[in-house]
Amino acid sequence: MQLPELEPHDFLLRRLHPEKHVTVMDEATGERRLNWAALEFDDDGCSVYRDSILSMLGLTRVQIVEKPYTSIAETTKQRVEDHVFVHASKELHLFTAVAAPRTELPPLQTDPAHALVVVKPNDLSNKKLEKAQRRLAAAFEVVHHEQSA
Repeated sequence: MQLPELEPHDFLLRRLHPEKHVTVMDEATGERRLNWAALEFDDDGCSVYRDSILSMLGLTRVQIVEKPYTSIAETTKQRVEDHVFVHASKELHLFTAVAAPRTELPPLQTDPAHALVVVKPNDLSNKKLEKAQRRLAAAFEVVHHEQSA
């Protein structure tokens, strides 16, 4: 299957694990928001799913929420790329999203929709980069939350 390019307006979905305290209640608004712990970056990036590809496959976004996951946060590629981290009086755009269909075994229905939020090349220290990754959570909004049993 030929997949379309990842466009700036494409919605990206992040599955959230309840035991990692990935959402917090905003005391000012009463809204549930993403905690920085929700964005786990490993060597290749932070896993997300492309909502448009899930739809192409006849799947709904809720189908990525299997145990142990209970929630979904969304953003767009544009919001990821527009996210600004200020360092040494410079505004840095450190992140982008790329299509990265999953190829591990066993194959899953959602594999073609897999993508990654990745860090653009930069000269920040690991500590500063970690701080920027934590702040990226502000680019996401919690859109689905199931109460734990």
